[in-house]
Amino acid sequence: MKNAVVYVLILVAVLALVFVLISSKNKSTVKTPTPTGISSNIADINRDGRVDAVDKNFITSSLNCAKNASCWNKVVGKTSDGDNPIYASDLDLNHDGLVDQSDLNLIK
Repeated sequence: MKNAVVYVLILVAVLALVFVLISSKNKSTVKTPTPTGISSNIADINRDGRVDAVDKNFITSSLNCAKNASCWNKVVGKTSDGDNPIYASDLDLNHDGLVDQSDLNLIK
């Protein structure tokens, strides 16, 4: 009887390991959609799932806006869902306190 319990526990452990391995493999190949307004790419400024000319235009419109300037906290647009404002400070992609060409260069 004890041997049967040990075999069952081993079988359960092996099946759990197989499940974990299969699940982790699927995570790398299947793209899980992100909730609206959230993007893992910092260059996707308007959070529409694409890094494109719209994102570049946001930065271009606020070039040379510095952390100590009044433009820093100015709303320059909204996210693609229209729910969240985009501030000039959000365009400082490299967080150096200035919206400049180096931020624009981060958009590919």
